[in-house]
Amino acid sequence: MPAPIFRRLLAATALACATWLTACGGGSTTASNGSGIGSGGTGSYTTGSISGFGSIIVNGVRYDNSSVGTVSLDGDSSPALALGMVVTVSGGDTSTSSAGQTVARAESVQVGYELLGPLPQANVNVSSSTITLLGQTVKVTADTFYDDSNTQGLSGLGGNGCELVKVYGFPADSGYTATRVECLAQSTFNAYNDERETYRVRGKVTAVSGSSVTINSQAYTLGVGVNAPTVGSFVRLRLAPTGATSPWTVQRLSSETRSFGERREGRAEGLIAHLGGNSTAGSFDINGVPVQFTSSTRRAPSNLNLANGTRVEVEGSLQNGVLVASKISLESDSDDHGGGVEGTREIELHGTVQSLNTGTDQLRLQVSGGTLTVAWDNRTDFKNLGSESGLAIGQFLEVKGVRDPRGSLVLARQIERE
Repeated sequence: MPAPIFRRLLAATALACATWLTACGGGSTTASNGSGIGSGGTGSYTTGSISGFGSIIVNGVRYDNSSVGTVSLDGDSSPALALGMVVTVSGGDTSTSSAGQTVARAESVQVGYELLGPLPQANVNVSSSTITLLGQTVKVTADTFYDDSNTQGLSGLGGNGCELVKVYGFPADSGYTATRVECLAQSTFNAYNDERETYRVRGKVTAVSGSSVTINSQAYTLGVGVNAPTVGSFVRLRLAPTGATSPWTVQRLSSETRSFGERREGRAEGLIAHLGGNSTAGSFDINGVPVQFTSSTRRAPSNLNLANGTRVEVEGSLQNGVLVASKISLESDSDDHGGGVEGTREIELHGTVQSLNTGTDQLRLQVSGGTLTVAWDNRTDFKNLGSESGLAIGQFLEVKGVRDPRGSLVLARQIERE
């Protein structure tokens, strides 16, 4: 539906403070429009990867982010939002639109990546679908997005123009699962100012020994004047850019915690980590969010076995800084989010046709996150358009599809004029 109508359907509640807090400088910052929700336990909170635009769609909620002017990223200049970026959104209560969608008004949006560092081709393992970056193992799946410069996916990483990579994704006990990987040329990295010209690692501290800190199984040397963190804390390390092999020296360390307040609704997507308790009741972390579950927590499927490294979506409420789960749903790598095909997750886009090329079966769609390339084939359903001949520049479309194997395209499975 057109954006003005969509915005009128959104819940108009105020903001609760739910920002990342950083110590020792650095770390992520949050853009907000400055309004506030009281402490009565209203509003919504979600953290997960972006699966669509028109405003932004995260964990099945369509958030209108038009009132949020900028999005800050790890102290760097703010990028345009893109598919696969992991964001944290605070907003008003959710409601159901006339089209049956879960919607809310975003009041605060934050985006942060997990890793930034050099990636030689030797550290790209196509057969195991993994890369090794700064000593950390990163799993790449069929749902991992890439930036427009990479049309080859995993095999396009490492090499000319992609000497360094930035990884968005979910941390786990033994590594990361990438939701988006972006190439960064060495020349671009060198153009950063002195403070930002560092490698980055974000994760949970698993050990501290003498002058080193360990995330997962990789140890990093604490530089002069850098204080040791506590085991179990989430930190972001800025490392001296000394190359692709250890040792790496920590120049700055930022401790990251989250202040949620009381939220009626909370959602978190990611990998289960640090699972404790038993099969009936216990706790775990998901993308840095502490989660508590009980025997009354619903599971989908009902026989879902919780284990470290399992990808899930948690729904519940935020109480005293903990996401108390009312439902935990399995989100395997082949989960289609209720409509995807070919073992990949469904993408939903709402935007205006900017350009059209029926010769290559592609169009460029202007959405709130920028401009995306949408491709179609003989399996695409054109709904109320009849066929591709019904497409025209300037049309406002709803596109449902999946990530194209070429890397950065969206392969449409349904195109409908709104």
